[in-house]
Amino acid sequence: MTNTDLIERLKDLRRFLDGSGDLEGRSFGERHPIVAGAFWWRRHLTRIDKAAAALTETNVKLVKARAELKASEQEVIERVINRMGWPEIHAFHERIGQDVYEDAGGFMIRKIKRLFGIKRDAVQTYQEAARATLAELEDGR
Repeated sequence: MTNTDLIERLKDLRRFLDGSGDLEGRSFGERHPIVAGAFWWRRHLTRIDKAAAALTETNVKLVKARAELKASEQEVIERVINRMGWPEIHAFHERIGQDVYEDAGGFMIRKIKRLFGIKRDAVQTYQEAARATLAELEDGR
C-alpha cells in the first residue's frame, strides 16, 4: 500500500468516525451485515498504527540523512579551509578591499601593547579566521 492509499483510507476512517462518511457502506453506529459485533470497524484502527509507524520510520530516516549531510558538509568545509593558500587569501583581501601588507599596523599595535605590558590580541591564521566567520554566520541564522 502506498502512502497516498494509506492517507485516503485514514481520511475515510476519520469521516466514518465523525459521522460525515461511511465505511464499507455503513454509517457509524450501524451493524455490519457480515462482521459480528457493534465495533466491527475497530479492525480498521490498525491502519492508524501502521501510519504512525511509517511516519516514525520516515522521520528517523530524514533526521539521519540530515545529520549525514551536515557531517559531510562540515568535512568539505574543513578540507577547503585546510587547503587555504595564497590564492584564497588574495581573493579574500580583494573582496574586502585590502591587501596582506595592511596588517603592518596591527603588527605595530601589538608591539606597542607589549611594550606597555598590555595583553596582546591573539593572532589568528586565515584558517582560524575562516572558521570563526563561518561559526558567526551559523549562529546568526
